[in-house]
Amino acid sequence: FAALQYLSSDEKENPIDQFIKAFPNPFVDQLKIEVFIHEKQDIRIEIFDMNGKLIIDRTKKSNKIGCTSFNIPNLENLSPGLYFIKTITDKNTAIQKIIKK
Repeated sequence: FAALQYLSSDEKENPIDQFIKAFPNPFVDQLKIEVFIHEKQDIRIEIFDMNGKLIIDRTKKSNKIGCTSFNIPNLENLSPGLYFIKTITDKNTAIQKIIKK
């Protein structure tokens, strides 16, 4: 998986590898993002281009503990290059780099 920058957490452990996974990376026309949480909460996914422009903004209310998935189709019109996924929950914020082929 791509590098993940861990920004904040109220938890004692640093759950970088368990908090968010985005694949495939690099992607072509679709992306799947899995967010792992330890309690029911809202999850927000934002995808930005290199210039900081918000491309995608999705929120889900997770009614379960564990993995919540976001399927993001129809990305074929994005320009190739580097993008950033910002994942926001009640207790964590993380930014992950992804590459569009």
